[in-house]
Amino acid sequence: AQQGISFKDIEPVIDVFDEGHFFRVVAELPAVTEEDVVLHMKENVLYLTVWAKEEPFSKSVRLPEKVKPGTMRKSLRNGILEVLVDVQD
Repeated sequence: AQQGISFKDIEPVIDVFDEGHFFRVVAELPAVTEEDVVLHMKENVLYLTVWAKEEPFSKSVRLPEKVKPGTMRKSLRNGILEVLVDVQD
């Protein structure tokens, strides 16, 4: 893992993909563990907080459509965070 990365210097790249029945949010978060990542949804906005070493990084990601509360899944592998959220029928 890389040491001493600071989100003050680099803003993580965050992409949103419409997969039809769900949205996939992908964020590049090098040198971060799953415990460092806090997510919550309010309406169709995903709030992402990363408790990095120097200071927390926060970002809100607006999703294009209404999503189902309670359907959020996250995985973090090799510095890539993936969050899946189902779309409401």
